[in-house]
Amino acid sequence: MEVIKKESNKGAVSKLMSGEYRLVDVFWAGYIILGAVLTSFVTKLSTVEAAIAGVILLSIYYLFLSVAVWRSANKYTGRKLWVVLAKVIVVLNLLQTTVSMGAIVYLITIDFQLV
Repeated sequence: MEVIKKESNKGAVSKLMSGEYRLVDVFWAGYIILGAVLTSFVTKLSTVEAAIAGVILLSIYYLFLSVAVWRSANKYTGRKLWVVLAKVIVVLNLLQTTVSMGAIVYLITIDFQLV
């Protein structure tokens, strides 16, 4: 008896968040290349308000993609080295994002003299 594989009705975002895309695609295309493009755009913003908004949106993007990379890495069946490296980079980027968000909160409190 032939088993018929049911086609997933999930959308692209759902598939991304559940780790159904290949690690190489999610990590290199989404996390590294698109992340670098977005980061370079944010660094070109000229006003403080725009820069803060850009960093906040970039942080949300990286948090979202971090989950996708992590879940894709969990499903990856190739060399474990790639899983470890992808997860190390995700953790380091999340630490950097945390520092950036802390700096933004600090700048906002200084601006409103809440310190």
